[in-house]
Amino acid sequence: MRHAHPRIAAALGCILAAMAAAAPAAAQDGTRAPIEAAMRYTVKVSTIVDHPFGYEEKGRHSGAGFVVDRARGWIVTNAHVASASPSRIRVNFRNGEPIAARKLHVDALVDLAVLAIPPASMPEAATAAELDCAQEATLGQAAIAFGHPWSLDFTATRGIVSSIRSTLGVEKLQTDAAVNSGNSGGPLIAEATGRVIGVNFARVGARSGTEGLNLAVPARYACTILALLREGRDPSPPALPVAFAETSRDRELVVGSVDAPWAGSLRIGDRILSVNGDAAARYASRMVDIARGAPSLRVSVRRGEETREFDLPVPPERIRATPRGLAVSGMVVGPASEFGMPADRLAIQHVDDASAADDAELRDRDELVAVAGEAVSGLEALRALLEARRDQAVEVIVRRRTSRHESYMRVLRLEVGEVEQVGDWR
Repeated sequence: MRHAHPRIAAALGCILAAMAAAAPAAAQDGTRAPIEAAMRYTVKVSTIVDHPFGYEEKGRHSGAGFVVDRARGWIVTNAHVASASPSRIRVNFRNGEPIAARKLHVDALVDLAVLAIPPASMPEAATAAELDCAQEATLGQAAIAFGHPWSLDFTATRGIVSSIRSTLGVEKLQTDAAVNSGNSGGPLIAEATGRVIGVNFARVGARSGTEGLNLAVPARYACTILALLREGRDPSPPALPVAFAETSRDRELVVGSVDAPWAGSLRIGDRILSVNGDAAARYASRMVDIARGAPSLRVSVRRGEETREFDLPVPPERIRATPRGLAVSGMVVGPASEFGMPADRLAIQHVDDASAADDAELRDRDELVAVAGEAVSGLEALRALLEARRDQAVEVIVRRRTSRHESYMRVLRLEVGEVEQVGDWR
């Protein structure tokens, strides 16, 4: 190999050194502005759950959130951070005191929640994040995840949008920007524009130590919910009369089952091509997103070799994320549907350690069959029955499942204490 002339080598060395010094500086300057902005609109969310429903847990947990409407005091986070169960929530701006927040909307389907705080309680320097509601995330675009990983408050990590995934029918952005416990509910920011493109959700394989596989909810879902809330309309997801199967090829969405009123139009095996002209609507969650607040949908499908279009009415039924129940004797009773059981039955959601319910050997997920010799027929009837027997010992019959198809019943004796309504009784 021939050696370069000493002067040429020296000049080349200076150029390479200058390039090496300039590259990190440019990257730093490009990243600094979005991070500094995130410092002003991101909050820490602390949640205390006293009466958990379903698979949620009692106690305190924390995550992140970010301001989306300063004038209204609105903050977006994950549903699992805010909790669908009754909870007490406080938010902290950087170097700020705790501020009590209330839940404006909780959406378990896409794992998003909107909180509200008094606008006057915000620090003067607080700003609102700008959400990217129109653009689809692009593979390879630089992204910044912001939040509080492992209680390291107001921390940024950097990566790219690695892919777009579907988890249980819900569209997710995959990123290699590190997302850890405490990042949930925080913003995923497009480095080039500073706009929020996603809401940090989870790290895949967290227990096995997998790195680089992190997920975020696309910002478009938050945009739809916020737009409806601003109009004073219910953003709860409609209960569409269809279930889908997904293929791994081109993210095809295939009709797996269909009920009235769509059964007269769609058929099992139909491939969804577009919804209201959106050809990217090949996720079940995207169809639901388009259907929020809409009277009908224009759905294009491929059936065999044919393409067909249908105008389908959106049913008025909504999926409610916030359950209601009763707290009594150290246990919470609520809809059995929280555990995938029939919706017309009641089940024990949670039992406190060393409580009267625990002493009676009642367990989470026990289905209530009868109390004091009367069949359990609903929350209102159960509340009246228990209140009439306060401070008495009653026989409780429960069905306890050992597997999906096997169960047995037990007779237990419970000391009835004060009965409290918890959750959404509106």
